[in-house]
Amino acid sequence: MLNRSALLAAFAGFLFACVCPMHSLTLSPTVLHRVQQPTPATPLQTGQATPVAHPLLERAQAAMESKDFARAVEWLEQFLATHPDHVPARFNLAYSYAELKRYADARKNYGEVLKRDPGLHQANLNLGLILLAQQDFSSAVAPFEKVVASNPAEARGRYLLAFALEKSGKLAEAAEHYRAGSREDPKNLDFHLSLGRVAYELKDFNKAESEFRAAQALREDSAEARLGLGETLLAQNQLAAAAIEFDRYLSLKPEDGDARLRLAGLYLDLIQPEKALETLPAASADQQASPTWKETAARSYAMLKRWPEAVRLYQDLALARPNDAATFAALGEALLKARQFQAAAGVLERTLRMEPSPQVGSEARRNLVSAHYLAADYPAALAALDSLAALEPLPAILFFVRASCYDHLRQTKAAIDSYRKFLALADGNHPDQEFQARHRLIALERELRRR
Repeated sequence: MLNRSALLAAFAGFLFACVCPMHSLTLSPTVLHRVQQPTPATPLQTGQATPVAHPLLERAQAAMESKDFARAVEWLEQFLATHPDHVPARFNLAYSYAELKRYADARKNYGEVLKRDPGLHQANLNLGLILLAQQDFSSAVAPFEKVVASNPAEARGRYLLAFALEKSGKLAEAAEHYRAGSREDPKNLDFHLSLGRVAYELKDFNKAESEFRAAQALREDSAEARLGLGETLLAQNQLAAAAIEFDRYLSLKPEDGDARLRLAGLYLDLIQPEKALETLPAASADQQASPTWKETAARSYAMLKRWPEAVRLYQDLALARPNDAATFAALGEALLKARQFQAAAGVLERTLRMEPSPQVGSEARRNLVSAHYLAADYPAALAALDSLAALEPLPAILFFVRASCYDHLRQTKAAIDSYRKFLALADGNHPDQEFQARHRLIALERELRRR
């Protein structure tokens, strides 16, 4: 499954130079880079019979140039009180409000501008950017459509329209505009990244892979392309190839703790616990304190049969997840393998009281049989066997365990029956236990005859 937040958060933004952009405006959490910020400019005069030169306008322009937008608002409001249809002044008022992060006022005044001049490119562009800043993506579509209509060959407008459509959930339409922009600017990295992202969401993984590889061809050190390709390969179950891309991504973005955990998990899926443990220590201290990090490390130690380390981490996890049956089942198994049989039995009994999933419950019941048996608590082991047998057929080896329990308890007839059952089922798959069972049967049958 795609880790969409990690993937999207990693993508770089398209650096668009707007005529009058908002200061420090970002497109969304998806896009990290800020929009370029040229010097504020007044749009072209639109032919109204309104004054072009006016002291209030001159003061407002000077205030804008010195970035005193509060004072600019004051002069422009005074001017518009007597000249409400002056489009350039209304535009600059909207722009100044946006610089002050008074987005509602900016949005209102850009709307007034567009009532008077619906096709004004700069107003549509900046209104769309405000709507993106407010994450009102569906409303941003219309002004960006007008931006594209006024200049279809301009890549930035295409990208912004596609982005708004994508965030509105209109992925197929977004892809069309990303493709159109890519045709206009085929060497633009961000179009390929975006096309790859949308194709992934549409589950067209071959297309996504192609776009991310195209992005890599344009820029070998693109962390976003590496991450996107890794996620796409993972979706296609190409685990080894995905691991390579995640590793390359982390060489570019070593601080990405989530991706580091993903890579460690991939190594576990590939049965490479040593590599998982090599990957994990580079995580931050906060990351290493997280349950996910501890679980990944614990699984790695368990695969390597380093049971003391696995036990310690699973114990920490059990404290963090007191109601998680799977965590307690894993702790119980680690304690069992670490030969802490009584402790393992206690944890596994607690696991079963949590009503675990069928798979977790089955494993816990089998491990509970082993824990009681190896602790030499044969009555408890027999009770655990009975509980397990009530829910699922017992494998051959557990009939040997049952026979051994009866044997230790000197319940001769029951031991003989269970040894015979074991030998009937074993079929040469457990040669050591079959050898022991035959010899014990001879001894027990002799003993029974003597009684």
